Amino acid sequence: MRQIVTQTQQNIIGVAANSGKLLWKIPFTTQYVQNIVTPVVYRDTLILSGLAKGVMAVRLVRKGDEWSPQTVWRNEEASMYMNSPVVMGDLVFGFSHLKRGQFFCLDARTGGTLWTGPPRQGENAAMLISPGSLVALTNDSQLLIAKPSGKSFDVIRRYTVADSPTWAHPLVLPDGVVIKDAKTLARWSVD
Repeated sequence: MRQIVTQTQQNIIGVAANSGKLLWKIPFTTQYVQNIVTPVVYRDTLILSGLAKGVMAVRLVRKGDEWSPQTVWRNEEASMYMNSPVVMGDLVFGFSHLKRGQFFCLDARTGGTLWTGPPRQGENAAMLISPGSLVALTNDSQLLIAKPSGKSFDVIRRYTVADSPTWAHPLVLPDGVVIKDAKTLARWSVD
């Protein structure tokens, strides 16, 4: 059954796409009563996170007309606040608010931590996957292009793309990237 999965202020929910009927929910509250992280799909699991909630994967099990989420794994070494994880193959990449901002990679099958980057990388980083690359835009206007590896955070290129904070996700195009900062909207081309 096609479902829409999202976070509300106090729950993670699944609703039927064709009717809007609530199918299941997981009570999920955070310190500031705001849930921001978009759940992502990995095979038959959903990967979820929230401020000081760690990262977890759940599998939806259907018995008759009833759905129930069952926890597959949980990782307390990383946790996301204002950004969402991305999945490439069996790898989950994200930016944790722990240790004053830290990139991380988890094994999507088990939830095990494969690596964490250095601490104090910023307040937020928007994460995207581009063909063969991991793209991260930090709130201090640093656009990072990295190899999507389970071994380390290997930054290939680093660009300063604005003079003011960059809180919005970048838009990756086939020949460039669009960046929105506090003052402007700019298109950067790739040579």
